Amino acid sequence: MLDRNSIISIDDRKTISIDIPEWGGNVLIRKWSGKDRAVFVAKSIKADNSGAEINWDTLYNNFALAVALSLCDENGDRLFTSEQADIDILASKDGAVIQKIYQEALVLNGLAKKSIEDAAKNFNAIQSEESISGSQEN
Repeated sequence: MLDRNSIISIDDRKTISIDIPEWGGNVLIRKWSGKDRAVFVAKSIKADNSGAEINWDTLYNNFALAVALSLCDENGDRLFTSEQADIDILASKDGAVIQKIYQEALVLNGLAKKSIEDAAKNFNAIQSEESISGSQEN
């Protein structure tokens, strides 16, 4: 059984290298912490009445925010903050590069569409098994 100190000492912040030929090399991205994920969700949700209309500034900021939360050095320390100034810097870079890093970050953090669909399937399978085993006990 894991205790508090065991959990604290676990290094669960995986990093991966992505080749970015447009920038002349590789970048490292890292798995987000719980706090990073909360920042991404909080800054991605905007309460407005725009309906289905796309707010392009918000969309590009979400891409850049995900990249800011992900890009790191060899120690796993972030290269950028989640402050608007850093997000603006990243949003001004090559859009295809930012989208590539964004997509890799979502996959690494289990937030890509396929990851979410797989998690939902697994959840539904577990729920079905529990309801079947639960009904057999009654």
